[in-house]
Amino acid sequence: TTAAGHAWHFACAVAMELLDNLLVDWHACRPGGAVLPMTQLDCVVERVAARLEAAAEAAAKADRRVTERASASRVRSLWQPLLMHLSPPTGLDPVALAAQRREAAAQQRQVRAFLVPSKRGE
Repeated sequence: TTAAGHAWHFACAVAMELLDNLLVDWHACRPGGAVLPMTQLDCVVERVAARLEAAAEAAAKADRRVTERASASRVRSLWQPLLMHLSPPTGLDPVALAAQRREAAAQQRQVRAFLVPSKRGE
């Protein structure tokens, strides 16, 4: 199944949960068929207030998660180069190891060439 298919199924599940919750609220307010009696107005207000409060709490929680992730990402991006430089290697990458050895050998040749006089008398 594609990502779009998963998103569609998730959206349908969320919509069905919302409808189920609305029906629970509707039945809790003891309707008379399709009509709510005026005596149940307080119940309706309580249910609406509870839904709004829960939505506000969920939104605040989501905002905190986004802020925490963004903050952690900024800290990680600032410290990552330093940590990568100071961290011991976790494994040997054969390509990187070969490149390091070639570079070290080239540097050694340069040092030898500088320190050891050439055989031609220079």
